[in-house]
Amino acid sequence: MRTQKQVVVDFVMAIMGKAYDSKQDCGEWFKARPEQKKELSEKVIGAFTSGECELKAEQKNLSTYVSGLISNHLRKAKELNGGVQYKPTNPGSRSGQQDPQIKEARKLAKTFEEGSKQYTQIMSFISGRQAEIKAEKAKVSIDVESLPEELRDLVG
Repeated sequence: MRTQKQVVVDFVMAIMGKAYDSKQDCGEWFKARPEQKKELSEKVIGAFTSGECELKAEQKNLSTYVSGLISNHLRKAKELNGGVQYKPTNPGSRSGQQDPQIKEARKLAKTFEEGSKQYTQIMSFISGRQAEIKAEKAKVSIDVESLPEELRDLVG
């Protein structure tokens, strides 16, 4: 059984044929050819339904899942993106999405004009809360007894 990535890569190469070049961004090629992108989606869906490739979990809308899967691999797979190391455009932009305080603060921020005193105050709170969450995740347990005497006073 092939991996999801391998299925996408193989079908991209097959559909592109001689136009495939590992130094080319295949995503751009498919943007200019929507009918080929539709064909790619249909082939990947077929691979899932035939059992050629395994779905990690049940999907409510397979075509939506496959569309995202294809976009993801066209962006991230070096075989398909011209050999470029993928760099996220907004790293950390999802930080705090599960935190109820940050969620509500973001909603509140939308009610004020960007740059206003209130907006700045809310965004400052959000940044502080994100730092707090990050610090909580970074906490480590230190066995003070195992440290040399001169370092023990550094433990807070």
